[in-house]
Amino acid sequence: MVQIQCHTDGVALLNRFAARSASAERHPGHCDAQNIDEFREELLAGRYEPLDLPGPVLTVDTTCFDQVDIDALAARVSALLHPDAP
Repeated sequence: MVQIQCHTDGVALLNRFAARSASAERHPGHCDAQNIDEFREELLAGRYEPLDLPGPVLTVDTTCFDQVDIDALAARVSALLHPDAP
């Protein structure tokens, strides 16, 4: 098992959460728009702690999505999940 922990500036995360909750693409059953104050403090921290599970945790700075090297991240995950692969 590999966890990927994304983090960013807390204000950016809060703004992304608010934009996503207002988006028509977000299922209305999540009720994020009504719960934003409940999550505000955690969002402003810019990250959630990884789950208490065995296995490595990779951290990824998502402040600028276009600077995240998805191919390199996928290769790291693959190498961790399949260490004996060629």
